[in-house]
Amino acid sequence: CKEYYEGGARFAKWRSPLVIDVEKGCPTDLAIKANMQDLARYALICQSEGLMPIVEPDVSLSGAHTLEQAVDINIKIQSELFKAMIDHGVYMPGTTLKPNIINPGKDCPVGYTVEEIAEANIYVLEQSFPVAMKGANFLSGGQTLEQGASRLSAMNKIKGKGPWNLSFSWSQALQLPLLE
Repeated sequence: CKEYYEGGARFAKWRSPLVIDVEKGCPTDLAIKANMQDLARYALICQSEGLMPIVEPDVSLSGAHTLEQAVDINIKIQSELFKAMIDHGVYMPGTTLKPNIINPGKDCPVGYTVEEIAEANIYVLEQSFPVAMKGANFLSGGQTLEQGASRLSAMNKIKGKGPWNLSFSWSQALQLPLLE
């Protein structure tokens, strides 16, 4: 991190991808804990070298999990991440969260409305997101630009007076339509 700071960087990102496979029991509690401990250590190392860490717990859209299953697993993941960050002494206001938008798996047979997905995302934030962190920049995570934008817009409407700035960091969703 020191070399990056000396080269002009002021932030750095680490992505921790996880897959939901309900039949196989994935992600396991051990996989969640190990990955979130790594993200927390990374955040502390970044801060010790003057960089603002961007932590990205990324749950894949692959699979047939329901929205409700995705909510439960994302609460586990984010709660474990924030606990690990606090336990490691990470300065929470100096960190940015870049989570996935909580969605059912691509092969889920149940259809959900944009509002249901937005409500699920706000619920996860209400259950786990520290007030010290003022915002989240969602990744597109395989969604189309239209899907991601409509879901983020609905989240911002539903959050009401929630204390968070909800925005995006979507290189893939913004670039892929231009390449087609």
